[in-house]
Amino acid sequence: MEKTYPYQKMMTPYDKLKSLPKVENYLQPDVTLKTLSDIANQMSDNKFAKMMVKARSNLFEYITRRINGMPGGTFVPGSLLD
Repeated sequence: MEKTYPYQKMMTPYDKLKSLPKVENYLQPDVTLKTLSDIANQMSDNKFAKMMVKARSNLFEYITRRINGMPGGTFVPGSLLD
């Protein structure tokens, strides 16, 4: 049986986090909801999704090159988003 959710109750993981009671208890000591909100508001969900698809594609291309013994450069965390 497949679970379905009403459209009005669907949330992003960040929205779900914000909806939790005493959400501050789930955050690292140096992280605030304001900091998370500032980060979340830097780009739209669709723009972020496109960036993640590109990063995933770059990662798999890097892995494929390494497996096939092709020069693929050095993996640098964060560089996959460029």
